[in-house]
Amino acid sequence: MKVYRERKPEKLFRILAQEKKGQPHDEVYISARPTIPILDRILEVHPNLKKLYCPPSLYLQTGKHTFARARELGVEILGGPFQTGRPPKYSKEDISRIISKWKAGVPVKRISEELGIPLRTVYFYIQEERA
Repeated sequence: MKVYRERKPEKLFRILAQEKKGQPHDEVYISARPTIPILDRILEVHPNLKKLYCPPSLYLQTGKHTFARARELGVEILGGPFQTGRPPKYSKEDISRIISKWKAGVPVKRISEELGIPLRTVYFYIQEERA
């Protein structure tokens, strides 16, 4: 899979113009919202394109005309397999430990000290659990 992490279409077009046509890919990920001009430019460089991935949030903003054009060209547009935004600092196991200790009646300050997690963060996960 070829990955293009440029969000601005103009810069993406410049990168695609510099791309060698000798190494086409059938799957491409872009950080920009798919549009018909972007789709056409990508197909110039990657004529065998079958799947075009983008961030899930931008997938939801993609226009119906872009989806229709992609179908005509035999390309499937999908919400990407990549994690967007800041990665979580604490694992699901850490969060479940916080919640289980809290439910067992352990004081929040002690949970913070035992697990080495800031007090504010412990309160955040407890508040999420309550919601």
